[in-house]
Amino acid sequence: MRKVIKLLSPAVWFFLKSYWFVFRPTSYGVKIIITNKNSVLLVRHNYGYKTWTFPGGCVKKGENKESAIKREIEEEVGIKLDKITFLGHFVSTKEHKKDNIFVCHSEVKNKNFKKDVFEIKEAKWFDINNPPSLPENSRKILDFYKNY
Repeated sequence: MRKVIKLLSPAVWFFLKSYWFVFRPTSYGVKIIITNKNSVLLVRHNYGYKTWTFPGGCVKKGENKESAIKREIEEEVGIKLDKITFLGHFVSTKEHKKDNIFVCHSEVKNKNFKKDVFEIKEAKWFDINNPPSLPENSRKILDFYKNY
């Protein structure tokens, strides 16, 4: 079943982008900077843009930001977060929708994680002062952390 879903994900991604272009919906998402000393955890998804980014995802209807980030991180990389610090918020219209992105941070005690192979293509720790090339929104998220 996972193979079928993985094969369909480019079509689903195309449909979503088309829907966003036509209807311009408002969405709410969370992104988190997970650090361990001077390292930061980045992920590459199996869908959408395949660049390195911060873990996170959508806030479901009726869900608060903290619950959303804890759920998304546990789903994507199997980490249970303790303390979460909210760093800020920005709006992105990159995907033709009004995407409200809440940025937060959590320091973890060890570098253990278990990626969800369906959703996450790759997850890796990087030196926070020397990350790989990041897309614009991810650079903006990192700036929230560095300026906090």
